[in-house]
Amino acid sequence: MRFEVPFNLEVDVICNSQVALSAALDALEKFSPDDLICKRPSPNPFQVFQQEVLSGNNVPRSFESDGYDDLESTRQTLNHFNRELQDVLQDQFSSKLQLQNDQVDTLIAQELERRQIEAERVRRAEEERKRKEEERKRQEQLELERKRKLELEAKRKAEEEKQRAECERKAKEEAEKQRQAEEAKKKAEEAKVKAEKDRQTKLALANQNKSITNYDSIAEKFAKYKQDIKDIKENVKVSMANNPPLTKLVNPYKRKLNAKFGQLSNSLAQWQAVQGVIHEVLEMASQAPDQLVFKWLLNFVAKAIIDQAETEVVTSPNMAVPLGMLAMKLLLSFPQLEYYLTARFVKKCPYILGYNCSIDTENGRYNMGWKRRDQNWEDEVKYEERVSGIASVWAVMTTLAPKDLSSEFWFYSMSNCWSFVARLLNLDSSLLLSTHFSIAANWWEAGAEHFANTYGKQAHKLLITLLTEWPLSVSNQKFAGAARLLIIGEEFMKTGKFEKLKPMEQ
Repeated sequence: MRFEVPFNLEVDVICNSQVALSAALDALEKFSPDDLICKRPSPNPFQVFQQEVLSGNNVPRSFESDGYDDLESTRQTLNHFNRELQDVLQDQFSSKLQLQNDQVDTLIAQELERRQIEAERVRRAEEERKRKEEERKRQEQLELERKRKLELEAKRKAEEEKQRAECERKAKEEAEKQRQAEEAKKKAEEAKVKAEKDRQTKLALANQNKSITNYDSIAEKFAKYKQDIKDIKENVKVSMANNPPLTKLVNPYKRKLNAKFGQLSNSLAQWQAVQGVIHEVLEMASQAPDQLVFKWLLNFVAKAIIDQAETEVVTSPNMAVPLGMLAMKLLLSFPQLEYYLTARFVKKCPYILGYNCSIDTENGRYNMGWKRRDQNWEDEVKYEERVSGIASVWAVMTTLAPKDLSSEFWFYSMSNCWSFVARLLNLDSSLLLSTHFSIAANWWEAGAEHFANTYGKQAHKLLITLLTEWPLSVSNQKFAGAARLLIIGEEFMKTGKFEKLKPMEQ
């Protein structure tokens, strides 16, 4: 009969737990040979023992037995089984121990490898740290060296700049000394020339004072109008600029007036439309609670008239007619306009008043209406065209003035036209410029015919002198304005007809 070695659960636990061999044997000794004697033929005690204990993983050696053995045989068998079990357990223990040793060796090897890797990592980290530290120190050394070089270079450049600046300073001082010396010499020469010219001017003015023209009185009137301009600036323009509510109030009127002045043309219908709007705006302003509004708009209109004369009449001489008509119409409707308009006429074209002065100085040019932009005086031809255009508008206004014109409007009267022509003819030839003749030519086209009709034969000699003897007196100067006036004179002598501006279109 075949049966397996019986042992209980403790033996299996001991084997699974890899305990000492003596503990396994102690467990086996719990089973005595008497326990294995079967008193009944069935069931076989070894089979029962096997079923209760064996799990299937540990299979001991088997043996056969026929029938029931005696006690001695059983003991021998058990002893034999005991030895075999000891061998089995010894083998299993050795195997397990070897496995443990192998695992321990593996763990030790892994630990050693880990320690070696860690040691290598630490070594490399230390080497990297030392390398970075050396690199940092090297960079710091390089930076210090760079800074030192920069400081030396900056010091060198500063020294060079100092030397260069010193050289430039000395050169500038030398150049300035030379310039001052040359300028002093030039000023001395100019002073000498100016003194001689002033002497001649004074002599010419003295001769003028002996004539019927009182130039001292003209100078006083000119000073009065210049003061009016200053008063207008301070009391009207500045006052309005310092009053934001009023400024906001007049801005719409300003834009409306600007638009209308831009629409002015040689058409009578268009002129009436423009004049009607401007008249309406001024009428509304005259009723404003604060009269500063009305004054500011009157000054704006006066300035607009002169600006149009400076620009539009230059390119289109016939524009002097609608512009002069508009100015006279507004002047008669709003007498307060005279204060602003006359001051601007005199400021921009003092020739109308008969005022003249030398233009050798800045103040002299300013007084004679020259414009200066970007530190340079305007071109002489442009200046001549501007003031001639202004004179044309004034001349048209004199032809429209009613015979019973109030004395306060004398500036726009026909009698002032006589004074204007007489003052031109009485002016000393040394003071004449091409501008005087250009203004006279424009006046001729705008108002000479009306002047002749007003004064008849009394005006004939004056006009002939204006066209012939007067421009011929400066023939050596070759003035363009004088040449133009001579051409007008030749045509007038041939035809007896006045060259005049084109009238308004219906």
